[in-house]
Amino acid sequence: AHYIAPTGSAKKSVVAEGCRVYGTVRRSVLFPGVIVEEGAVVEDSIIMSNTTIGKDSKVYKCIVSENVRIGQDVLMGVGEDVINEAKPHIYDSGITVVGEKAIIPDHAQIGKNVMIDQGVLAADFESLQVQSGKSIFKGGVDNE
Repeated sequence: AHYIAPTGSAKKSVVAEGCRVYGTVRRSVLFPGVIVEEGAVVEDSIIMSNTTIGKDSKVYKCIVSENVRIGQDVLMGVGEDVINEAKPHIYDSGITVVGEKAIIPDHAQIGKNVMIDQGVLAADFESLQVQSGKSIFKGGVDNE
């Protein structure tokens, strides 16, 4: 079973077993073991297994891989609709993508069509402001 706290809600969403929702989920899919902390909002997104969305964070139109930690007071999927610079043919639909085991630092603001590489840590962010169309790579470099 999953748990929706008195502070939480899930509307027009699929919430898998083992999820704990203390915030708000709208038009989204939560895979098993996802935690949406109090005050957090997840909208029009796919959140894969064992990912935590931190307190008061807002996640819009994102695909978040498994075992990701999104910090507190993070804003994702906002701003101008600019296609991704590194991979314009892939990230051009306004969706921000986060790779597995990435850590998004508290208070980060991340635009649309942003690609965050798998295993990225807080130290890989040059700034807490990531403009639409940018990418964050593990170690700060494009390994492909």
